Amino acid sequence: MLSVKTCVRRDMACSVAGITSDANVLTNQLRLSSQRHLLHYGEPIPCEQLVASLCDIKQAYTQFGGVLALYVYCIISCV
Repeated sequence: MLSVKTCVRRDMACSVAGITSDANVLTNQLRLSSQRHLLHYGEPIPCEQLVASLCDIKQAYTQFGGVLALYVYCIISCV
């Protein structure tokens, strides 16, 4: 288990603990979701919406057959 701290935006950080490769997948998805929202709407994504998209990704990995669950715990902080 490894603890990784990463910056999603200037005012948002994510701290993860678990399997490193799973953590990298989730943090990359967080960054992509944040950038897509910024480019599409011209404003930063709300923290609640970003957390909801993260939960949707984790649910999709656990629900569909043939894919292992993501063994990562995330703490997302927003200012």
